[in-house]
Amino acid sequence: DIWRRKQQCWAETDLWAPTWRELSEFIRPNKKRAGEVRTPGGKQTERLYDPTAVNANRKLANFLNGAVISGSTRWFNLTTGDPELMREHEVAVWLDDTATRMYSAFQQSNLNAVAPQAFSSLSALGSAGIFMDERERVYPGFNGFQFKVLPLGQFACDQDGEGNINVLYYDFQLTAKAAAAMFKDLPQYLKEASEQRPFEKFWFTQAIEPRQGGDGLKATKMAYASYIIEHREKNILREKGFHEIPFFVPRWETEEGEVYGRGCGHIALPDIRSLNKVKELGLQALALQVRPPLQVPQDGVLGGTARLTPAAQNVMIGDREIKPIDLGHDLKSEMVKGEELRESIKSCFHRDIVEPLSKNYMTATEVIQALELVYRELGPTLGNVQNGWLKPMVNRAFNMMFRADAFLPVPEVLAGANLDIEYEGPLARAQRTGDITALQTALALSAGVAQMDPQAVDNIDSDEVIRY
Repeated sequence: DIWRRKQQCWAETDLWAPTWRELSEFIRPNKKRAGEVRTPGGKQTERLYDPTAVNANRKLANFLNGAVISGSTRWFNLTTGDPELMREHEVAVWLDDTATRMYSAFQQSNLNAVAPQAFSSLSALGSAGIFMDERERVYPGFNGFQFKVLPLGQFACDQDGEGNINVLYYDFQLTAKAAAAMFKDLPQYLKEASEQRPFEKFWFTQAIEPRQGGDGLKATKMAYASYIIEHREKNILREKGFHEIPFFVPRWETEEGEVYGRGCGHIALPDIRSLNKVKELGLQALALQVRPPLQVPQDGVLGGTARLTPAAQNVMIGDREIKPIDLGHDLKSEMVKGEELRESIKSCFHRDIVEPLSKNYMTATEVIQALELVYRELGPTLGNVQNGWLKPMVNRAFNMMFRADAFLPVPEVLAGANLDIEYEGPLARAQRTGDITALQTALALSAGVAQMDPQAVDNIDSDEVIRY
């Protein structure tokens, strides 16, 4: 049944694979493409003539990584959502200490190496895959987080009735030697391969599905079951469970009825194709201008063959001469068209909001205004990233560390309280800039009124203003 469900899920994924391969070829050429069997060390840019899309996507991905998941400052806080409860000193201290411990665990993991790759896939291909688990246990207690990027096209997923991804089938390869070290009950063909051909690679699938009630086949009951299946005989080699979803599939934007997202690369693809063709034809035209075809008189060169190397001498018979053939190429028009396409591609990757923030001479006000523009342009996308990646990732991090007793004792007043996440990255702060500006304006107006009627200040709750 697991294998049958996997095949049904992969049927839709296969429809997306050709587009992902083309997008990867022109935007992320160094990354593995959907369904591709790649030769190690092989060239990946045979058809790429212009790197405009590659650079534009990299800049956007790096910008989003720094603006959403900052590596220098904590980008989230924990809150109860209850203003009265948040005024309790011990609650505020515990929540701040807990968030600090979680952020420290993120910093000590490989999240900062994985996140840029995920944002690159997200903007170019429309979707990304990230797997999160605990590091291999070396000592009792919490051992830290381990993240892994799942290449798009190497996994299939499905969503529940609310549009949340909750099923994953991830295909991966292991050598026979590695499989023998990981699994106890191997089929006969893998046992023989581990002894005779230890470095031969075989395909496996990790299937992660919500449990439909009851205990698992081999693992204790948890909310999500994980099965490792070998491809040849379809045997389940290992089963384990997860308390919460261990993978995240953020999507740039989604259409009704579609599981996977569409990103900037889908919009820019026609221009990317055109630009590469214009650049290819322009290089051919340039070669024809540098070394044009020649018009050579029949039997006009002594020896019969014209020499075209530098400083070569050709002895002509009579007054005949070798002439280049003018094919009438206009490189200027091709350069203008190419520049138009480059500007269009950069615009698809939001250059107008990314490049201003890369300047080093902006004032604080200009930075705030630029971040507000980013939020207006990318607000829906940031919402998808938060719901599909950041929120479940922080929730899983909290639960994993809580189960490992990695936090201070919970204050009694927090018993039964629900915790929520507040994002504190640069873009999250930009979302609240409008409210702060309105508050500043209101205080300035109140100061003017207070000069005429000092009692009007009584309407302002100064403690609440400071907390805000």
